[in-house]
Amino acid sequence: MNNPPVRWNSSLSFIFATAAAAIGLGNIWRFPFVVGHHGGGTFVLLYLICVFTLGIPLLLAEVAIGRLGRKTPPEALSQIAQSSGHSKRWSWLGMLAILCTFLITTYYSVITGWVINYFLKACFNQFQSLTETSSIAMFTQLKQHSGSMILSDTVVIVLAAIVVSLGIKKGLERLVLWLFPAMFLLLIILAIYSCATGDCLHTLHYLFDFHPEDFTFRILLMALGQAFFSLSIAMGINIMMGSYLPESTNLITATIWVAIADTAFALLAGLIIFPIVFTHHLSVTAGPSLIFQSLPIAFSHMPFGLVFAVFFFILLFFAAFSSVVALFEVTITTLTDLFRCHRKTTLIYTVLIWWGLSLLTIGSFSHPSIFSAFGKTWFDLIDTFTAAILIPALGILIALFAGWVLSNTQLEQLGWNIHSFWYRLWRLVLRYIAPLVIGMILFGIN
Repeated sequence: MNNPPVRWNSSLSFIFATAAAAIGLGNIWRFPFVVGHHGGGTFVLLYLICVFTLGIPLLLAEVAIGRLGRKTPPEALSQIAQSSGHSKRWSWLGMLAILCTFLITTYYSVITGWVINYFLKACFNQFQSLTETSSIAMFTQLKQHSGSMILSDTVVIVLAAIVVSLGIKKGLERLVLWLFPAMFLLLIILAIYSCATGDCLHTLHYLFDFHPEDFTFRILLMALGQAFFSLSIAMGINIMMGSYLPESTNLITATIWVAIADTAFALLAGLIIFPIVFTHHLSVTAGPSLIFQSLPIAFSHMPFGLVFAVFFFILLFFAAFSSVVALFEVTITTLTDLFRCHRKTTLIYTVLIWWGLSLLTIGSFSHPSIFSAFGKTWFDLIDTFTAAILIPALGILIALFAGWVLSNTQLEQLGWNIHSFWYRLWRLVLRYIAPLVIGMILFGIN
């Protein structure tokens, strides 16, 4: 007897789950980092344009593949390709996407563990009277203390495994239905407080003033890259989330709401961080060290700063953990389907592999001379391979698949008007513009 097909209870569940997967630590530390490095408001404007001209078409393509295939990414791609008269070998695109997703998960849990450590430091008032030297020493000590990182990493993995073991309905869907609103509530509260106590006017000018003279081709490429990566394109997640969509859901509307939620999160994160940065004269280009070194110093000098710090790291944990669970859910569901075995069996073996690979990431920080090759640590190698090489390459293939392999007949099943101007523009973007632009990102930035 076959199990009934799994579906989201509503379109809202899809929007929350897909956005939660895309929203992570990168939206909080990478967005301010790239904004600071590449022109402030000029970058933000280009980023918004790229989200709505390139990001949404690619996101819509992946969700449509999932909705049509109603299977895991490899199975969906294979089935759709064969139905339109193409090779079933397109399934390898799905397998590579899942590999990419799993590799990212193996180091994302370690960084999420850092957030847990800093949340505890905030709770126990360890940011009191921090100086630049002592803050750097605190972060360095964390990275060099393998035992502490292993413990927090293990906690993240076990918690994620528990959620995923419950399945889509009782696990991921239930998690995001309360976690996602909680994240946005925290975002709004922290943004209001930060703007009230920090340099809000400077922040608004910095984020939203457009200066045409600052425009460069590289800023455009970076904005395209940020838009592309912030929506979790080419990682199999959007295909999987789309496969659970109810028949009544309007794909286009739901996809646009996912992009809006992701973009709003990034901008609100900027309204939290930049007022503090400008008030305390911190570097806007500090990247991850801004979160774990610079901001704790500022927290110790802010009114109610230690309370702010506690809620800030709660927000960070919510953002990171929801991404970890979504990434792991896609991996487990795909592997269970691929090997035709019990979900819990797949879960146990995959958790053990995940934990083992995460130890290599921990070793990259605590003993970099040992856990390195070709002049890079294990973490640097995996991060470069996934973010700078694999994701852009898979993005090109996803665009080509949606542009050339997906047939008009198949897309008509979604109720789309294949003769409309917007449909033809969408196909044009996928067939020509997206592959060209992503190729420029892949070869231009690298």
